[in-house]
Amino acid sequence: MKKEMLPKNTKIAIIGAGPSGIYAASKLIDEGYKQVTVFEKNDYIGGKACTTQRGTDMGAMHFTYPFPKTKVLKVSDSLGIKTKTFKSSPLDAEEKGVIDRFKGYYHLAVEAIEYLYHRKRKWQDANAEFGEVTPELHESWDKLMDTHHLKSFERAATIGTEGCGYTPTAPALYHVHHINPIQVYWGPLFPLGAWVGGVQQIWEKLAKKKKINVLLNSNITSINRKKGITIKTKKETHTFDELILACNPKDILPVLDATKEEKDLFSQIITNDYRVYEVTVSGAEAEEEGAKYFSKTIFDRTKNHPTCFVKRDKDTDIVTVYVSPSKNASDELIIKNVKNDLKKVGVTLLKVLSTKHWQHFPHVNKASLDNNFYKKLAAWQGKNNTQGTGAVFTFDLMDFVTNHAAHMVEKFIHNELPSSGVRTF
Repeated sequence: MKKEMLPKNTKIAIIGAGPSGIYAASKLIDEGYKQVTVFEKNDYIGGKACTTQRGTDMGAMHFTYPFPKTKVLKVSDSLGIKTKTFKSSPLDAEEKGVIDRFKGYYHLAVEAIEYLYHRKRKWQDANAEFGEVTPELHESWDKLMDTHHLKSFERAATIGTEGCGYTPTAPALYHVHHINPIQVYWGPLFPLGAWVGGVQQIWEKLAKKKKINVLLNSNITSINRKKGITIKTKKETHTFDELILACNPKDILPVLDATKEEKDLFSQIITNDYRVYEVTVSGAEAEEEGAKYFSKTIFDRTKNHPTCFVKRDKDTDIVTVYVSPSKNASDELIIKNVKNDLKKVGVTLLKVLSTKHWQHFPHVNKASLDNNFYKKLAAWQGKNNTQGTGAVFTFDLMDFVTNHAAHMVEKFIHNELPSSGVRTF
């Protein structure tokens, strides 16, 4: 029997104005739900899709060619936002031969084909729902690559794992979910893409175009769901019929009237500290626009040292530096290392303009996966008039969270939550 759709006059609250929250709100408005309010603790729209006033992206930054246009690119195109391309290359002299565009590609090709076979046949369910995956993917990415003798492929993919803050010691499920062997093999031959003016404007302009009601600087003090949804901030009290958590649900636990099930589930979520520094520099290596990466730092998994720096515009002396820190590492220590490592490749750090500390890559460990975390998370969807979307439910990339948000909204408005799971593709 077909369920009735959610009434169009339903009042919906969304917590989080990052890509998943804004995209979910946009899809709801497209479906005729006009009473949608988004609460955001920061003073800007975009979450980790964050751009400084100088046009420097401090979180989500680029996309890869030559793959089909994603939801994010389609949205940015519809908003008239232009894109540009830039190249990527290693900085380490000893690595320039190893990462040469063709040297060693035969072995990599063989392993990429084997990885593709496993991904399509043995691990295919990793691309559908986290709730139904082979236990082999509960092991670490490192162990999975060792088991299948795919060390060349693992090394080639390291730029997209360790280099981007996605810990290879985390369960392989997450990496298999996003590492495309075609992209790993052919990706170095193609440029990276970025949005002229930065990535944050995508979500700001989409919110403006759809007339989404976004309450910035919302300091939520409590969320009560006993009779409808009551959200209190330091300034106001709001009432709604439905709630969507488009944030890390672990972060909302202190103010949520959480059930035992929610406390048990959300407390299992782990994040990685990831640092981004906007700095001014001088030197020959920093004159050309592009992404320059420290291969040895990435391959050796050296903490508190820069993995790469990116120059978005050749007419500026500003670059963005990315670092995976150790626990409780100070910015002073990291900046000292950044300065020294840049100096080794002929780049002088002049000034630190801004710093961002991100709680990056929300995931759970092997024990949680063995205990059916994602099955339980899927079964939770829709309980207490509460739904969830965002990186916790899929993978911490804009394309993934927007895909998930779209599918969650489709299930939500058709009263199909909880379901067996929420697909990400």
